[in-house]
Amino acid sequence: MAELRLILFGNPQLEASGQRIKLERRKAVALIAYLALAEQRQSRDVLAALLWPDSSQDQARAALRSTLSSLTTAVAMPW
Repeated sequence: MAELRLILFGNPQLEASGQRIKLERRKAVALIAYLALAEQRQSRDVLAALLWPDSSQDQARAALRSTLSSLTTAVAMPW
């Protein structure tokens, strides 16, 4: 099984099986860090409001879907 590592000291980095994964979006890094450190499950509405507070609910949820899609594509393994 591949190992997924999140490094938050210094410049945040995400690695899968020892290979650095380049994340194009800063909010993708923020999202994965928040989810890794959260003590419980987070709803999509909470995440959308947290990361896109100035957007409408529909716009924020669309941005969240897009960010999750980019993470899934970048990581290319179950996370």
